[in-house]
Amino acid sequence: MIYADLIISVIKSVIILAFFFKLAGESKKINIACGISFFVLAGALMLVYTTGILWVRQLILAAVITLIGVFVFGAKPYISFSLAVTSLFMNLLSEIVIRSLLDMIMGKDFNIAYNINPINHFIIAFLMTSLWGGAMYIVYRLLSQEDLKVFRSVWMHFAFIMTVFMFITTVFGCFYLADGTENPNSFLFFVLGLSFLAMSILVVNFFAEICSSYKKENNMRALYSDFYAVKEQLAIQFQASNRTKKIRHDIKNHLYSVSSFLEKGEYEKAKEMLSEINISADKLQPSLHQTTGNGLVDAMIAYKAAVCEGNNIFFEYSLETLPEMAIPSSAISSVLSNLLDNAIEATLSSDNPDVRIKVFMYKDYFTVIVRNTFSRVKRKNGTLLTDKENNEFHGLGMEIVKEVCKENGGFYKWEIIGNVFVSNAIMKIN
Repeated sequence: MIYADLIISVIKSVIILAFFFKLAGESKKINIACGISFFVLAGALMLVYTTGILWVRQLILAAVITLIGVFVFGAKPYISFSLAVTSLFMNLLSEIVIRSLLDMIMGKDFNIAYNINPINHFIIAFLMTSLWGGAMYIVYRLLSQEDLKVFRSVWMHFAFIMTVFMFITTVFGCFYLADGTENPNSFLFFVLGLSFLAMSILVVNFFAEICSSYKKENNMRALYSDFYAVKEQLAIQFQASNRTKKIRHDIKNHLYSVSSFLEKGEYEKAKEMLSEINISADKLQPSLHQTTGNGLVDAMIAYKAAVCEGNNIFFEYSLETLPEMAIPSSAISSVLSNLLDNAIEATLSSDNPDVRIKVFMYKDYFTVIVRNTFSRVKRKNGTLLTDKENNEFHGLGMEIVKEVCKENGGFYKWEIIGNVFVSNAIMKIN
């Protein structure tokens, strides 16, 4: 009997590790840690089969699988726990479905076949494992087609639902699976178990649809932001074009004046006029007097500086040289654009429009601090609200920054000091 349980434990370990490897793993290489986790998981499965207490078995396996997901595959704890509970819940349901089916067919002979004959024990356990493996494959197919990087709260809700499912099933299983006698309600239990298994797959499908909707919403939000960014850039370019025409016209007139002064021998006046031409020429190529060395960061700050200039907003920046960073460009762009756009929008209504940004390295973290004056801030339960008419996309900026920072090993926080709003965003560079 022990050899049959050992083989089943090995099969289940392979299924669970493959499931995590495909869904939760950040590393796509099978290494020594994966091998060690295989033996640990197989040993845990063998151990819990000897306890005879179902709820103890579920607790131990949930803890072991969650830890393997976190430390071996690099998954977030709440993601690892969600997948662990889902796999254990479906495993228990598969046992109940197969047991009730065979109990219905074989009657009291089922317990004799399962508990005494090693070959029959292995066959029945293999049937349970096969049904569970099929259910896990369906879950994998549903989740693998979507981007699972949704808000943490969505994962927490999913984990809660699956935990409730597992608790109810475990309570039921403690009575049903422990009963060694023929059960007259086997057909009812079979139908209920199969229905509950189907319902759980529907829940997973619903979660996958939420992930899909989240991805579509992000894409729509990105397109919406890009549209307004292009609109702003065109406005700035139009202003710059008009300013360039004016400066070039002034330079042309100044050159005529210089020529006239030279002809008259008035060299000092010609020298003063050339200095004015030099200043005007410098205005044609505005640039940052400080740079980070990161082209994307410098370009975005220079662009927002032009936006502030066009809106008569005082803009000040303090930039330190940045090293090479593994942070995705989209993350940097999202954080900077949302922080600066919100700051510019808020300060426009203040009596003293003022935006200041500081970019620097704090240990191994890319750090951005943005300060802006404001006239008023709407808050509800600690959450910032927008004053903009189209708040379907607006007002989400801070939530986006918070999520992006969290995804890149950092965090976002804000505070209000007098009439100054201060945003702090940090992300780990590696």
